[in-house]
Amino acid sequence: MTPNQAIASYRAEFIAKPMKRSPDNVDEVRQMTQADGMNELPSSPAVATTFVRHSSLPNTRINATEARHLWVIRSEDFPVALEECEWGKALQSGKIKHSNLTGGNPAHSGGEIWFLDGLR
Repeated sequence: MTPNQAIASYRAEFIAKPMKRSPDNVDEVRQMTQADGMNELPSSPAVATTFVRHSSLPNTRINATEARHLWVIRSEDFPVALEECEWGKALQSGKIKHSNLTGGNPAHSGGEIWFLDGLR
C-alpha cells in the first residue's frame, strides 16, 4: 500500500468531524496559510527546512513548547505548523490551535509532533 492509499483508507474509515467545542474567540478559527508558516505533510523533514528541530524528545514544558508542531488530517491535505510560530503570536492565545490549520472546518484527526532530525 502506498502512502497515498494508506491516507485515503484512513480518511474513509475515520470520517471528518467538526470541532468538539465552540471556539473561545474568532482567532481560533482564523485560517493559517503557507504564507503564515503552515507546511504540508507528508514531506520529508530533511528537505522541509521550516520545521523546527529539537535535539531530543521534549522532557519539560519548556522543551515541549520550543519545537511542538500541530498537525491535522483534512479531507484534502495534511497541514502542520509550529505551535508558537510568529503568525500565532498575534492571536489572542499567543499561539496557534488545531482549528487554525482547518479554519474551524472538520478534520479526520489531529495531534502534536516534534522533529529530531531528518529521519525522526
